[in-house]
Amino acid sequence: MNRLPTLLLSFLLLLLPNACSGGATDYSGAFAGDGLELELHAAGKRYTGTISLKGRRYEAEALPQDGGLVGEFRSEGKSYPFRVARDGKELVLESGGAKYRLRGQQSDNPLAAGGAEAPDDNPLATGGERVDAEVARAKQQQQSQAAAELQAAATFTRSFKHPSGLYFMYPDGWSVKDTGDGGVAIVPPDAATIDGQQAEVMALAGEESEVERVDHPELKAFARQFVAGSLPYLQATGDGEVKTIGQHQVLHMNWRGDYQGHKMAACFQILLLNGYAIGAFTFAPQERFAQRLQTMSEVVRTLTYERPEADPRLVGSWRYEKTYISGTFSSITVRNLVLRADGTCYEGGRMMAGMEHQDSGGNYTGSTHGDAANAEYQGRWHTEGSDLVMEWSNAGTERWGFYIEGSSMLWKSGGEKKLWKRVQ
Repeated sequence: MNRLPTLLLSFLLLLLPNACSGGATDYSGAFAGDGLELELHAAGKRYTGTISLKGRRYEAEALPQDGGLVGEFRSEGKSYPFRVARDGKELVLESGGAKYRLRGQQSDNPLAAGGAEAPDDNPLATGGERVDAEVARAKQQQQSQAAAELQAAATFTRSFKHPSGLYFMYPDGWSVKDTGDGGVAIVPPDAATIDGQQAEVMALAGEESEVERVDHPELKAFARQFVAGSLPYLQATGDGEVKTIGQHQVLHMNWRGDYQGHKMAACFQILLLNGYAIGAFTFAPQERFAQRLQTMSEVVRTLTYERPEADPRLVGSWRYEKTYISGTFSSITVRNLVLRADGTCYEGGRMMAGMEHQDSGGNYTGSTHGDAANAEYQGRWHTEGSDLVMEWSNAGTERWGFYIEGSSMLWKSGGEKKLWKRVQ
């Protein structure tokens, strides 16, 4: 189960707006304007610093994202999101519906602006430039229209079976992307975008687990860790709730937050199925979220598991040796492969190398020898017709066409071949 956050994070890297590179824009320094002061310092890829308003200072941190910074500041034990973007020579800081235009600080700090705090307690929401009411209403109408377009229930006519044995159905017109790392992303044809980049994620990932309850603290901790590490501007709403979807008991954990002025929502659904812990993650703009989560719940409803077939002739221990010689250098690589009857597999080995040294006259002057262990891999294996498929927990999926006769097994993939000999 400990790979679920890593797998889902790989989906986010593929599908969410990419963070800008650290060297694209430097936001370090002191800035002031509209009664607000901002001071930031780079700490690796992260920025830390303070926001000051009305004589009070708030600790803040942010990450580069979409040509700006997205972060949060803390006030009286609560966290509030903010965004910083560059507009010519100025910075624009947005939080709680207010905008502050800031310039590099060249003189005494401006006086803090007066006024009471906003009803939502966000101390930044009362100053700066307010969003025009007509613009806000137009935006709300667009969001409502988008939500209405999603009301028609999706028709589930397509199916997908992962090499691990997990099977589910998904809506007609949608697509499934196999990430090659134990999971899939389910992509709608009308995915929402922010600044031209996809802003929705629906993903499934599974891993063998011995956990027996979907509300186990370990599973909750993994979900929190994943969201905090990949979408830090989201805030959890509650501790999670177990619901029944079809034949499955499913843990629902929810988050809400603001991204570039857009209300966003996320849900992590976790279920246990035949020894697998499966995470279903849904992330979308608030106005689309309910329908997207309904679709993902219907996907979860169809989840089944069927252990993949494994050709019994392959069960056992195998060895592969490769010799390389070039001039006075030579090496031998030995790989050991174990294909177990329970569907698990292991590969590891060693490499031994040696080289003779000569002077300019070609006379022998000595030799160098080395012996080192190579990388080790663990995972699961199965066969699909004449193909051997190995899903390594730390190295993706490997597929070879195989031919076996007696104590020999030949692998083929493209123009590459490997001959393995049975050890036992």
